[in-house]
Amino acid sequence: SILNSDDVNNLQLFEGDPNFLDHFKVLDTNGEWMLLGGRNKIYNLSMVTLEEQLQRIEWDPGQYDKEYCLMRKKSEEQCQNYIRTYGKKDNGDMYVCGTNAFKPRCRLYSKQEDMSFKMVTEEEGVGKCPFDPMHNSTAVYSDGQLFSGTVADASKRDPLILKIHQGEMVRTVQHDSKVVNDPDFVSSFDIGDKVYFFFRETAVEHINCGKAVFSRVARVCKNDKGGNYLMKNLWTSFFKARLNCSIPGEYPFHFDLIQATSDFGQGNPMSTTHSANRTDMVYGVFQTDPNSVRGSAVCAFHFSDIVKTFQGKFKGQSSPSHNWLPVPQQETPVPHPEQCANDTHRLGDKALNFIKSHTLMDKSVPTAGGAPILTMHGIKALFTAIAVDWQVHAADRRYYDIIFVGTDDGRVIKTINKGHGAQVESVIIEDVQVFADKSPVTSLKIYNKKGSKKLIVISRTNVASIPLQRCHEHKSCGGCIALQDPYCSWSNNECVASDRGVEGLLTGQHEHCGVADTTTTTSTTVTTTTTTLAPPTTSSQPCECKCTAPKVDEGQSEEKEFESN
Repeated sequence: SILNSDDVNNLQLFEGDPNFLDHFKVLDTNGEWMLLGGRNKIYNLSMVTLEEQLQRIEWDPGQYDKEYCLMRKKSEEQCQNYIRTYGKKDNGDMYVCGTNAFKPRCRLYSKQEDMSFKMVTEEEGVGKCPFDPMHNSTAVYSDGQLFSGTVADASKRDPLILKIHQGEMVRTVQHDSKVVNDPDFVSSFDIGDKVYFFFRETAVEHINCGKAVFSRVARVCKNDKGGNYLMKNLWTSFFKARLNCSIPGEYPFHFDLIQATSDFGQGNPMSTTHSANRTDMVYGVFQTDPNSVRGSAVCAFHFSDIVKTFQGKFKGQSSPSHNWLPVPQQETPVPHPEQCANDTHRLGDKALNFIKSHTLMDKSVPTAGGAPILTMHGIKALFTAIAVDWQVHAADRRYYDIIFVGTDDGRVIKTINKGHGAQVESVIIEDVQVFADKSPVTSLKIYNKKGSKKLIVISRTNVASIPLQRCHEHKSCGGCIALQDPYCSWSNNECVASDRGVEGLLTGQHEHCGVADTTTTTSTTVTTTTTTLAPPTTSSQPCECKCTAPKVDEGQSEEKEFESN
């Protein structure tokens, strides 16, 4: 559907600098405001009105840095300062980094009594911030430490996951394709004693079958100081696993390219009657390889499955000419490297040698529920962003995760999984064209405070807000029920945002309404797709690649096929 006249008149829109491309990036959302990184500026927006609060922070690139950038044949647009990295200290001070005309810099801003910010210090930002605003990077600030996933050179040949604290640095091994191999970082999260990174990369374990890109989740321990001398300033806790987002079957169909994740939250990919039936989890949007059938999917992952994967076996090679195979349990160090060591300087050479050569876990993280929540194939747009309103209580007395998905042609799709038991039954409730110029949606944020509920939609040039629900636009009982929207129900001859009226979430119909009359509803299309899960005997792991390995160890002749997870 498109926004009707009332929505357009009430549409909140923030356009930033109308003369330039801002390359907006959400730095932080807290309470009623949102910090937004842009071109030479940090904007502070009210999430209620999308109007600027307080004074924006101006930070132009250094004059010499800009001139040198232009001398290197970079464009005027590239030779600006795009703010990309943010950290908030306990006292309210801000640590921010920008691209600074392809010479990244970082600043510490002190919070003043009048709520403004004053620059205190400035330092080099290589490894903390990308050189190019178009480069996919991520960062999280935790316990006074900055954890980043980016590149350490302008040519992008030195990707890294970095921790820096008081001048001390721990990073991934340089120029080692088994650690990170041409990655595109998507998101990062501070959870417990670890930091988790989501990204996609060229899969080194698949190389004998041809080049392929897989989605990954990696983790590091926050207290990791690197090895004593064998792995000095290098992670001793970096491990990664494949994320399996696929349609199950004898030959699963994979969506290998992760594009974005939701925040971590407590939810359930299936509807449930009990609010306690929720667990820590994250949703992600994935795309197929460009050379494959064009398609996108939404998959969910339980945090417990991520943890379990890292507690399992590792995958490794005896030599570069051997298969990638599971490492026998007896060869895994004790205690299992998944546990964070109290003092990584005290790890022995045997454990460090194993860790250095075994960064990949054998098993993949399975999709929660066994199948994607939503898939889209064909010539339509691809999914690019996602946000989740966790466990919304509906009029059928069930709880639903309501999922909002952004696309690369400026639309937002609202969907739920209404399935019970062993089925995923996706309902597209709304498909709204938010940006008339079809700018790709780069980020989605849900604001739900003080009675105000809205979805903040961000592109590279604009920020807009739309309602989480448009129940009031449906004037008939049949049209309201046909929505199958957990936000809406028919009560007192109105379609209202309430969980106390008449609903028809399972069928889109209700006897109270008689024959469904949708002639007075908006042009929203309701589509239901059903995916039946594979039988329990079907493996949830990706299928094996049928390439023959160059060489197999003696005694392993029964495993002659090159395995790719």
